Amino acid sequence: MKVTVKLYGTLRRLHPGYRHTDGIIADVPDDTTIADLFSCLELPLDRNVSVIMDGRIQKTEVKVYDGACLNVFLPMHGGWALPTL
Repeated sequence: MKVTVKLYGTLRRLHPGYRHTDGIIADVPDDTTIADLFSCLELPLDRNVSVIMDGRIQKTEVKVYDGACLNVFLPMHGGWALPTL
């Protein structure tokens, strides 16, 4: 089955030639989990990435399905705070 993985932020640097409009199309066997997919694509799970599939954050033990599109984000940092008065 084929799944598409779209990388956000600096994760795209892990795959030279990565084009966000195409993503990474992976051909994986049935019963593949998100963790299995990451291992196959050599993507790190140790960065506390968030994986969105079907509009929901998914755990790494969730199985992917044929035609799935996974969006992978790094944790967000920074921002601004209101000054205290």
